[in-house]
Amino acid sequence: MIGSILPMASFASQTTAWQDLVSMESSKPIDNQLIAQGDWPANPLTSGKKTTQNNYLENQVERIDQEIILLRAELAQKNSDINQVRIYINQLNRMVVLPVFQKRLAVLKLYLTMAKRSSQTPSNSSANALNSSLYVSSMEPLRFPDISDKSIIVILLPLTGPYAQAGNKVLSGLKSGLEANSFQGSLAVFDTAIYKTVFELWEIVKYYDPDFIFGPLQKQTAQQWQGLKTGIPTFYFNSMNALVGYERAFSPSKSKGLGQILSILENNQFNNVLALTDSSESAKKLEAEFYQAWSSLNSRGQYQHQTIEKTVGQSIEAAMNINRSEERYRWLQRVTESTFEFTPRPRRDIEAVVSFIPQNKAIQVGPILDFYQLNQITHIWYPNQTPTLDSLRKNLASWQQTYAILPVYTQAELAFIKSNTQQEDINGPFYALGQVAIEIVKNSAISDGQNLHINTEFGAVSSNMTGQFHLLPVIYWVDQGVLERVTEFSETFTK
Repeated sequence: MIGSILPMASFASQTTAWQDLVSMESSKPIDNQLIAQGDWPANPLTSGKKTTQNNYLENQVERIDQEIILLRAELAQKNSDINQVRIYINQLNRMVVLPVFQKRLAVLKLYLTMAKRSSQTPSNSSANALNSSLYVSSMEPLRFPDISDKSIIVILLPLTGPYAQAGNKVLSGLKSGLEANSFQGSLAVFDTAIYKTVFELWEIVKYYDPDFIFGPLQKQTAQQWQGLKTGIPTFYFNSMNALVGYERAFSPSKSKGLGQILSILENNQFNNVLALTDSSESAKKLEAEFYQAWSSLNSRGQYQHQTIEKTVGQSIEAAMNINRSEERYRWLQRVTESTFEFTPRPRRDIEAVVSFIPQNKAIQVGPILDFYQLNQITHIWYPNQTPTLDSLRKNLASWQQTYAILPVYTQAELAFIKSNTQQEDINGPFYALGQVAIEIVKNSAISDGQNLHINTEFGAVSSNMTGQFHLLPVIYWVDQGVLERVTEFSETFTK
């Protein structure tokens, strides 16, 4: 079981419990002086006076806020905490600093500049330079604490609000993964949705002195957190534009998942492909990315793209030259003025149909190929719109011999899909994110690896040169009520 759980999530919104941590006494208690001096008027204020009084109070609040940040920055300077000084200076730079504080801010900036120059001098060892997160610009070892250590791990996820379901699923996956690995430390769980700013969140998180951080999840929150440059090893649950030092990122990726299609084609030595899309932008984008990847690997095959204008049947007929066969039949019948028995003659060179279309259209492809006796063609469905579990369950019996590339499903979800029971509280891909995240960070061969492609229990994972990891969709075989995971196209990573 996980060690003592710090009760952050249960009362993070109760500011009184954290008053001693987040408040520092101002060097000039302005508000108290005003009250003591009896500056409040006895008579009701007029509108103009109210506005003046409100502006005055707002200015005093702003002054106190700036002085609190300055005091904390100066305390960090005394403790030689360069990184924390920089965080406070960045926060002040976002404000209009009052003239009374300009000189103190200039002193802090000078200190930061001198510290930076000192760290860049040749006398410092390269190891010391890497210890400062200010100057790390490339991927370094992740430094995940040993699971048996009495360490503190902070988790930053939205647990309320519009992203609560995703956040709670990731949290459940993380906790399950840590417990499965006998983690002995403590967890501090923060609901990012209840904080007005990321800086406000950091002001509380830093007092826990965490050894590792999971999250944030939302893109904007993750980018703002990254801007703080806390120096703490962090594992984001989103796709990040850039990563430095001891940062990693992990997210699902439809674009990266296109490699699953290529693995099926390569395994079966299929060279000639027909791609089906509807007119949606999402389908067009996926098809364009797929064609680029396919053409870079296949110089001998034939590639055809067919857009579904009216019906799936008409589009397949056009792509397979069935229309031309019918036109020749009608011409011959008209010229000879005779009636013939006719069977359309489709082209036979296409080996695979790859469809980037919604479920209601993709489900028609198999029966149409079967009708024209094109059973030798393999259908690969890569949905541009992922169906809901309930929709997939209701239509499962109508599928015919199709490779479906979908988000990973747990055993509970697979049981639901195959049954006629009501949908239960099952886990889904966000739960898988949390589970696989633990497998990544605890294994340096994976977390510090570059350009990896491995299989895990919860799906394939790929990484790039900067430390960005992607959870790829999973290949399933779907046929007349059967939904089975396919693992024959790539090797499973051995721990």
